[in-house]
Amino acid sequence: MTSANDPMSHSGAGISLWRDLALTIVGGVGGAVLAHDLLGVSLHFVNGWQALWVLMAAPALEEFVFRGLLQNGLQSHIRRIITRFGLADHSANVLTASCFALTHAPAQGWLALWWSLPSLLLGELWRRHRSVWLCALVHAAFNISLWSVSEWIL
Repeated sequence: MTSANDPMSHSGAGISLWRDLALTIVGGVGGAVLAHDLLGVSLHFVNGWQALWVLMAAPALEEFVFRGLLQNGLQSHIRRIITRFGLADHSANVLTASCFALTHAPAQGWLALWWSLPSLLLGELWRRHRSVWLCALVHAAFNISLWSVSEWIL
């Protein structure tokens, strides 16, 4: 049985999923190019294990923690206070993106603020589709994009 909030409960849900996925990945790839070219952000690995962690394992773990636990929990708590205009969902997304950026600050410094932008995209993808694995896949695509840009574009 599907609920009114289930993105698969209305017609065209498959098209919506593919549209959202395409827009998010295009935004992420564009963001990787901008981060590299304008801010000098790059992603390089010293060995294959580090690459495997950053490109696959970390996105899955981070999306489970940030979307599945934090954003989901914040949405539930904020909805008890704010019940209008979908503000709870968007507020939870902004707070989660801020936390995501802060966790990257020790390694990236002030450039970690940049990480809030793809995190906002991932948060919107979560809000619409409620899939940690979808968010992890897109997050991995973001990381692969930044790595590819770092390695092959001068």
